[in-house]
Amino acid sequence: MNIGHHVFRSILSSWACALLGLLVASSATSCQAADPGATASTAADSPAGAAKTAGTGSGKVVVLVNGDPISEEELSAGLPRSAFQETLDAAKDIRQERLISMLEMHQFLKKQQIEVAQQEVDEDIANLKKNPPAAGCPCCRYKSLEEFMELNYITHAELMRMSRNQLGFRKYLEAQWQKAYPMPKDRTDLLKEKRADLEKKYTKAYHIFFNVAQDPDSNRDADAVTRKKQKLADEAWNRLQRGETFEAVAKAVSEDRMSATEGGFLGYVPKGIYGKAFTDTLFQLRPGTYSKPVASPWGWHIIRREAMTDEDMLAILKDDYLGAKAQETLDAIEREARIERPGAMPAIATPGK
Repeated sequence: MNIGHHVFRSILSSWACALLGLLVASSATSCQAADPGATASTAADSPAGAAKTAGTGSGKVVVLVNGDPISEEELSAGLPRSAFQETLDAAKDIRQERLISMLEMHQFLKKQQIEVAQQEVDEDIANLKKNPPAAGCPCCRYKSLEEFMELNYITHAELMRMSRNQLGFRKYLEAQWQKAYPMPKDRTDLLKEKRADLEKKYTKAYHIFFNVAQDPDSNRDADAVTRKKQKLADEAWNRLQRGETFEAVAKAVSEDRMSATEGGFLGYVPKGIYGKAFTDTLFQLRPGTYSKPVASPWGWHIIRREAMTDEDMLAILKDDYLGAKAQETLDAIEREARIERPGAMPAIATPGK
């Protein structure tokens, strides 16, 4: 998820990151992940099994979420046995919060009677294999889905449940939008009201990016890395001058692997989000044109601007609405959840209080 995409996508991304516990334990290099290619016919991976095992694993109960248990067995699944105890404890803490969030969402979707077919989950995971999740920053991906699962201690069954939850939550949010603006006239009126503000604040942007800030050699010789990336940007510019399309060059060489898969599309970019040099260049471009290589604090960009259509502006308004509804719903789910930890030590009363 890159930061140019709008609020709804950002909210979902933040929720997904929290749910997946994207905090790698300190000695991740020693971890031994569960086999991500595990057989999809296991009980945990089937549609019924995914729901059944969302918080009901056998063994000692460590947490109750609205009365539904999470077991020690679930908490320890796929964790590296050879790691230091400190690493295991940190990984368990991450896994526990992740399982709590997953079970809360599963319960919410069940109450809403929202179902996700196994085929939808399979297609979502197949897409993740082609386009692995973001790796800590907006422009980088993990090298593979397997690496993502290994470094974050995610089992195949857990990934399936995460996918099912996120797909179901998207369905819920989409239904809320349909209720709020059911008719074309409702959306036309909304667009009429908001158009001037949208045109002032947002621009439809693309870029071809060469990353200086996160290059491994930047700490050793930042000037050399800057020159190298500037040369790559110049070469990309020359390819555009020879007639190659912006989308083709972006897919081939852009180091923002999140936007590169979409031909460099960053989304509907608010002013200032990429810093002054990027913003000044972007908003000075005529729609349909692109810039020469431009330096920013992160690296070198070739920036393209396109005119926003009514459909684009409506997409921004929809994302705004869904983002607000997503945050409101997630806050309510967390606020109303009843979390019990049967194995936790009771609080010791302070004398005199």
